[in-house]
Amino acid sequence: MSKISKTQFKRIQRKRGINRLRKLVEHGKTEGCFWRPDPAYAEQVYNAINRTVFKGNLSRPKIVLRDYGEEFWGECEGMWNPDGKPVCKVIRMNRWIPNSKIFMRVMAHEMVHQWEWEKGPYERMTHGQRTFWTWKPECARWGICLT
Repeated sequence: MSKISKTQFKRIQRKRGINRLRKLVEHGKTEGCFWRPDPAYAEQVYNAINRTVFKGNLSRPKIVLRDYGEEFWGECEGMWNPDGKPVCKVIRMNRWIPNSKIFMRVMAHEMVHQWEWEKGPYERMTHGQRTFWTWKPECARWGICLT
């Protein structure tokens, strides 16, 4: 049995993530009454989007599902760690979402904010052309409409 290189291993992992994300997007529901995701589903969506859209570059924040009413659908909370580096501490998602496709959109939206916070040049979250909307084509490539 031969060993595989780190590059080959990463390629295999990325391909698995691509297939997972495609399945999630293809089987996502777009109609019906409000839908309630569970924590395992939220982690599965986060991991699939991170592997495919963000090439696995985002650190794993805590994902919290709560009933927020109509206040908001998602939120990314950033902070500075003791080393002075910006990190995303938690992504909060509303437990009541119209359907699974919108859940994926909201998760991708919050993950773009996470990228802005952790990897972007500005260390803050925006909806600007130079940071946030540059991710729209990459999300669209995987069937996720970034809004």
